[in-house]
Amino acid sequence: MALEYTVDGKRFVDFDLYYKNKKIHWFDANKTKEIKSKPEEAKAYRQSLYEKLKPEDIETLETMEKSIIQKS
Repeated sequence: MALEYTVDGKRFVDFDLYYKNKKIHWFDANKTKEIKSKPEEAKAYRQSLYEKLKPEDIETLETMEKSIIQKS
């Protein structure tokens, strides 16, 4: 979900996650159940993802997103 939404909360792609031929829904992945909406959940996952990436990787990711958005 971290990659389905841009930094500013716009959804621009739709990814589905499957495990052993079973679709994993976004609300099933939320272990804390504190966040209520998918955009809020995606923002939290993106924040977690950014903490693990190098600055140059974040820049590459955001450049790719901008390219996708401009083409759509």
